[in-house]
Amino acid sequence: MLNLVTPLFRKNNVHNVYSTIPKQDDILWWIVYCKNRTDLYEDIKIYENNKFIKIIAVDLEEDNLKNLHLKMNAVFIKIKGFFQGIDDDNAFHPNAYQLYLKYKENYKMIIGKSIRANSQIYCYPNLLRGGIDGGQAIIHSDCFSTVLLQDFTKDNCADGSFLIQCYQFCGEQNVIILDEVSSYYNYFN
Repeated sequence: MLNLVTPLFRKNNVHNVYSTIPKQDDILWWIVYCKNRTDLYEDIKIYENNKFIKIIAVDLEEDNLKNLHLKMNAVFIKIKGFFQGIDDDNAFHPNAYQLYLKYKENYKMIIGKSIRANSQIYCYPNLLRGGIDGGQAIIHSDCFSTVLLQDFTKDNCADGSFLIQCYQFCGEQNVIILDEVSSYYNYFN
């Protein structure tokens, strides 16, 4: 199963993201939002009975970047299979699904390039802190028994740090780094 996870902050983008996700039996899209954001719920309630989508409401005092790790970790403990993050201002890149299908049997982590909507490279697949975007990797959920996303207010590159920790958990032999596109960056901005 490929689990796509979107922590929802922005109103009105969710429909754009949904339109880019293939409707396949082995893809499940998780939308995580702050329970007190009724404006976001109004945006996503039409998806409640969609078999390709799971909606999780997290009880948080504030909905901000400071709490992003709490949203993501709420999903990490529930998923089985592979994970890829898709921000709510992003599109799912169709090549990511092809990479998942091609490499899921032999690798626990698949890392590719991230591009902008105009196809300009945003990040190459490297494992330098600050040099990799959180959406670039497709990661097996085995990692989440040990590795969780940390607080962005304490580490402004928490997504990159998270990917590096997942890489270390998986081990070099279980990771493939590709010169292929696996994600978009800020597609709808």
